[in-house]
Amino acid sequence: MTMIFTPGWNQTKLGVVPILGPTPTKKQIKNKAYIETNNQKRLDGAIFLTLFSETDVRNAIQKAQAKYNSADVGVKIMLTDMIGSAVTITIDQGTHQEEDVATGGFKLHFDARRPDNKCFHLYVGQEDSGALKIIEISYMNGGTKVEAHPS
Repeated sequence: MTMIFTPGWNQTKLGVVPILGPTPTKKQIKNKAYIETNNQKRLDGAIFLTLFSETDVRNAIQKAQAKYNSADVGVKIMLTDMIGSAVTITIDQGTHQEEDVATGGFKLHFDARRPDNKCFHLYVGQEDSGALKIIEISYMNGGTKVEAHPS
């Protein structure tokens, strides 16, 4: 496979909180508050980062390739690159970021980054056996979010 995992890929990634001077701008205050809130969300969801191993992710990717055969071309290329090409795809963060779902609950994803720095979010679930499975893939194409689901 041409997939690599960055050191600490399954550890909490916290932003650096800036120290504000005596007269910060509204933008600086807003940015600091955003980083603090985002860091807290990441700390709250840190347990999810260690749920799955490199092997679990690799197996899920291999199974997903056949299930996304009619999906967006960007998704097909990324999945193909992950399991057998000269392009290296980097997994730089494990399962993280619980996101509210309109019907209740949340969903997790891990990040896969191509050499051109395009980041794909691979949303995960579990099969009855407990094995990791890819249930949705998304990425930004320009300013448009592209989503793909298994067929």
